[in-house]
Amino acid sequence: MKVLQRTCNYIRSNLNQSIPRLNVAHIRNVKNERPISIAVNAEANFFKGVSILNKPRTRVSNMRQLLPLESFERISKAYESKDVRLVARDSAFLGLQRAVRSERFELDNFKSKFPYLTVANGSLRTIVTGLKGIVEFDDGQMKDIAKEILDTQICGVPFSQFGTCSGSARDLVANASYQQEKIIIKHLNELFEKVALHLVGAEV
Repeated sequence: MKVLQRTCNYIRSNLNQSIPRLNVAHIRNVKNERPISIAVNAEANFFKGVSILNKPRTRVSNMRQLLPLESFERISKAYESKDVRLVARDSAFLGLQRAVRSERFELDNFKSKFPYLTVANGSLRTIVTGLKGIVEFDDGQMKDIAKEILDTQICGVPFSQFGTCSGSARDLVANASYQQEKIIIKHLNELFEKVALHLVGAEV
């Protein structure tokens, strides 16, 4: 037992002598040849991290990059005035503006793309949703124009049905002949141009 204790003491003393003691508070930066205080740097980095976490983050959506600044200023004023109908109306116009800036429909890939055009941010879903918003929240001539566009018949199916991935519009497109598909695309492109001219063009 005493032999083991002496051995441990011997190893401990040799370790203490072989390992140099470092003053971590004053390590020299070899590259810049100036002393660096570890404690000071650690404290500075800590508060820098806190300031970054506390800094408000701004999110810029794709819509903001595509649409005129005036549209966002108008919505901001509507929020400040707490006019809920005005906010909803202007949000509907933003959807119309985004939709009419999308590519027009073409015959070669329309059937395969149709399911994607009628969901999420697809142009058909966006424009139909925007038109319905105008009908609900606008009290002027725009409301009548939006309603007329939604009620437009395309091969016996109202345009309002083209904003969903199920129902009569989907069945019409899926079973359409080559000639019917050409007619559908022609009508859709004309309606998009009408929205751009009579609704979006009047606002921008």
